[in-house]
Amino acid sequence: MRGVFSLLVKIIRPFLQSADRGALNHIMMASEEKYQEQTGFYWEHGETKDASALSYDPVFIDFVWKYACDATKISE
Repeated sequence: MRGVFSLLVKIIRPFLQSADRGALNHIMMASEEKYQEQTGFYWEHGETKDASALSYDPVFIDFVWKYACDATKISE
């Protein structure tokens, strides 16, 4: 079993990032004045990125909202 775990770690390691790199967006948003009034952006590796087209689909948005309300047992 240990050999399988070691192999798995070797395979996924290139996709992982350090804690410093992972905290970069949070540190930038909290410390740089130019970001203080900006909202609604998707950030990745310290840069703004466009969200996927699916995230703007009103049918999908409604589906996810209803699913979340049902899963958490809150009313819409």
